[in-house]
Amino acid sequence: MERLEWEPVSRCKVAVANDTASVADWLRLGYCYDRVLSRPRYGLGSVEQALVLEPNAVEAVLQKADAMAMQGDKEAAFQLLDQSLESKEHWRFFLTDVVSPAQLTAQFAHLYNELLRGLGRTDRASLHASFHGTRKKVGRNDPCPCGSGKKYKKCCLAKH
Repeated sequence: MERLEWEPVSRCKVAVANDTASVADWLRLGYCYDRVLSRPRYGLGSVEQALVLEPNAVEAVLQKADAMAMQGDKEAAFQLLDQSLESKEHWRFFLTDVVSPAQLTAQFAHLYNELLRGLGRTDRASLHASFHGTRKKVGRNDPCPCGSGKKYKKCCLAKH
C-alpha cells in the first residue's frame, strides 16, 4: 500500500490522541479506515468510540450498520438503524464537510430499505431519500412522504 494512503489515517490518529473527546475526530478516523483504506472492520473501534461520546451521531450509526451488514449480521444492522430512526429528531451530523446531511440521510434510507427488503420485513415502511427533510404537517390528501407516490391517507397514515 502506498504511503500516501496512510497519511490521512496518521493525521486522524494524531487528532484523536490530541482530543479524545472529539466525536468528529473519531468519525474521521473511522471514515479513513473505511473509505481510504477500504478496511471498515478496522474503523469500527473508532466508530464505536464516537457512539459512546454521541449516540445520535448519524455518521457513526450508518458506518457501523454498514459494516455489520457487510459482515453478514443484517438483522443487527437493521435493528441499529431502526433504533436510530426512532430518535431522528435528536440526530447530530459531524462530518458535513465530507458528506452533506441530505446525502447522509439518503445513504441511511438506501441501507435501511436494502436491509428491510433483504430481511423480508413487512412491518416497516420503506424510507424515501428525503425522509429527514422539513417537518411540515402532511395532509391526508398530500403525497405520502415515504415516496410511494400514493396519497398519505392510502399509505402511511394507516400505519401511524
